[in-house]
Amino acid sequence: MPTDLKSRVILLAACIVSFGAGYGITFLSGGNLSTGERELRDTGHYAYISPLLECSDTNILLPQEVREAEQDVREIIERHKKGGNLSIAAVYFRDLNNGPWFGVNVDTLFVPGSLLKVPMMISYLKILEQDPSLAEQEILYEQKMSAAIQNVAVADPLTLGERYSPDELLRRMITQSDNESAYLLYSLLGDERVGEVYTELGLGAPFTGQDYNIRVRDYATFFRILYNATYLSPESSERALELLVQTDFDKGIAAGIPANIPVANKFGERNYVGTSETQLHDCGIVYAKERPYSLCVMTRGTDIDALSNVIREISSTVYARINSK
Repeated sequence: MPTDLKSRVILLAACIVSFGAGYGITFLSGGNLSTGERELRDTGHYAYISPLLECSDTNILLPQEVREAEQDVREIIERHKKGGNLSIAAVYFRDLNNGPWFGVNVDTLFVPGSLLKVPMMISYLKILEQDPSLAEQEILYEQKMSAAIQNVAVADPLTLGERYSPDELLRRMITQSDNESAYLLYSLLGDERVGEVYTELGLGAPFTGQDYNIRVRDYATFFRILYNATYLSPESSERALELLVQTDFDKGIAAGIPANIPVANKFGERNYVGTSETQLHDCGIVYAKERPYSLCVMTRGTDIDALSNVIREISSTVYARINSK
């Protein structure tokens, strides 16, 4: 691992460890005081990132609105479970300005589905930093590559027989969540190089053809390293989040907040053939004025519309609570 990357990953890891170790433990379970970190950030003129320069341990008072947001989220989940709209949901919230976090059901494992396109994007941008010539290649789209059914239709699908640049595939993969673009880009990058993103962050890497499970708080790490610019360069991190702001999916987190608030998010879904089970997830960054935060919601149930409504309600409630002070 290059020295500059290693130092940034170590910095991120130190901040994550200082902010709270162990899954299933939220700040509420420890009372109103918790060990967090004080962060020094680059205040350069970026639209979507806030590069992390330094962090240190500090005792912080958990704000009342964050405690109330967690309680609200727990009540929403229980209400929808009793109503039959939801089997289980996991939520991770993090105030991105030196702030606290809370988690609900953060030990529960989910199949991320299209959420995995974010670490693939990170992998591509990392390789591009080392080898800019990669962007000059073109890939021929010869045949349909994905057997997965996309419940959220692709607005502008690839055309058989056409050639596409990796940058164009990246754009389609993120903004439209296009599986075909993802498969083509993955064929260029390969298992090993995509897997490096996971292993360098201390996560298990997925294997082609096998279901991969992840916890909500683990997945939120990908958005945190983009916001903090601790894995990619500031320019690459900004580019990634700018693409995520352009995503087509607006039935989850984005549906729960005012339309003028930017959201950099990615959704994922998974249906199981022969069963009624479905999973729907939405994770990202809400650029609330003066108080941006990360929110990741993973759900499991039997109706995708009902699950999207759960995510929307959680998002709306969290936004209202966090902006109440």
